[in-house]
Amino acid sequence: MVRRAAEAPTLPDRVHLSAGLREWSLLGANGRVHRALLSRGAELGHDAGFATLVEYNGGHDRACWRAGLPEALVALTDDWPR
Repeated sequence: MVRRAAEAPTLPDRVHLSAGLREWSLLGANGRVHRALLSRGAELGHDAGFATLVEYNGGHDRACWRAGLPEALVALTDDWPR
């Protein structure tokens, strides 16, 4: 994913990544993808806020996803017309 982000001719308008602090294998990977997105996004003229990374106190389970989903949807759709 890091390579794909770095080489992509375009990027989405918004990207939201999240991982629990108990998801050891995902924390580092998400951080690397996030940094690659920010770097490539800057090259393509994206605002730095287009890619968000949230690290929460939890693991890889449905309860954490359910708690984080509303925040993710707001981050991705905040400027959509209502």
